[in-house]
Amino acid sequence: MAIMQRCCCFDNVRAGAMAAAIYTLVSAAVCLAYGVYEITTLAGISHLYGVSEATFISLCIYQALVALVLIASILVLVGISVNQRGYLIMFMVMKPLVILLEGVSCILYVVQAIYCFFLLAKQAGGYVYVMLLAILLAFVVLDVFCFLVVTSQYQELRDGRGRPEDVLAARTTTHTIVTNPGMGGAVVVTQQQGYVVPQQQGYVVPQQGYPAQQPGYPAQQQGYPPQQQGYPAQQGYPPEQGYPPQQGYPPPGDNPPEKA
Repeated sequence: MAIMQRCCCFDNVRAGAMAAAIYTLVSAAVCLAYGVYEITTLAGISHLYGVSEATFISLCIYQALVALVLIASILVLVGISVNQRGYLIMFMVMKPLVILLEGVSCILYVVQAIYCFFLLAKQAGGYVYVMLLAILLAFVVLDVFCFLVVTSQYQELRDGRGRPEDVLAARTTTHTIVTNPGMGGAVVVTQQQGYVVPQQQGYVVPQQGYPAQQPGYPAQQQGYPPQQQGYPAQQGYPPEQGYPPQQGYPPPGDNPPEKA
């Protein structure tokens, strides 16, 4: 089970993890650029102001850590794009180290602010440290949030979720509504993000068996009527009334003599 299911203005941790990686990438790039400039400046004036070697080494170590965080952010973007959780492990290791260093810096700012307010009685210096402490605390909260979001995306990918098709499936809610059981069908209505897609005509889920007959219609006839056995006896025709006998003709040779 993932630590987080959604991220602020995003409805899924996949998009939130990409946003966290982009934020970390930009902030690391800015810190790295400023750190390189600071190291170059200190190297140029070290012989004039006597910058301690420990300060120079600590700055180099911090910039190396920032460079690793930048690389880890790029790997997070690649890992989310290819749905491979292994690319997220470096980020999950480096980010807690950054948060730990920021926490130590917060403690130092608190100590310096107290020192300025109560021991040196320099109100201006104390307010500067308080302002720096507030800014650093804001970055600590953002970094903790980024760590939790990326870790949640790692857990989603580990459990077989967190892919683009899973995000789309989570946004879609399917409802099956039986509109007319007597006519044989159920219409599928799909709802996305609270908006109902208009009902599509023609896509009907076939109903199993034949629908029950609606009340009000006559009962169906059971079977067919029995067939008649044979043909009915014919009533005979009335006897014909014969024709009158014809008057026969005399046989040939017996013709009577013609009268003169």
